[in-house]
Amino acid sequence: MSSSSNSYKSRRRFVEGGEWIPPECKCRMKCVERTSWTEGIHGRRFFGCPRYKNNDEVGCLFLKWIDPPPLKSEFDLVRRMEELEEKVKILSKIIQRRDDEVDSLMKFRKVFNVALFVLVLMVTLLLFYYV
Repeated sequence: MSSSSNSYKSRRRFVEGGEWIPPECKCRMKCVERTSWTEGIHGRRFFGCPRYKNNDEVGCLFLKWIDPPPLKSEFDLVRRMEELEEKVKILSKIIQRRDDEVDSLMKFRKVFNVALFVLVLMVTLLLFYYV
């Protein structure tokens, strides 16, 4: 695919009534809309030769961007969002472990309170019995 920085700037001529009109490629064929999955331009749409990577055909490698190039700050935001999502997952696991520890301690506390009550009751009975 050939890429030129001015291909996006001239895209306005491909809009008619709010709809994109695919240009003709160098093979004189109507281009098809595709989406880039390349890192750095992931999700960016473009018009390309319909024969490009189509079975044994090579096509003319024509490319005309539909979407504007993403801003560097958008990449930074997406990367930061992914980092924060990973931190949220880690913190969620930590919180779950802490919740499990609290539940375990609460169960232990109930057992301890019962044992303490029984001990106090036994001491009280022994004091009344020997006094």
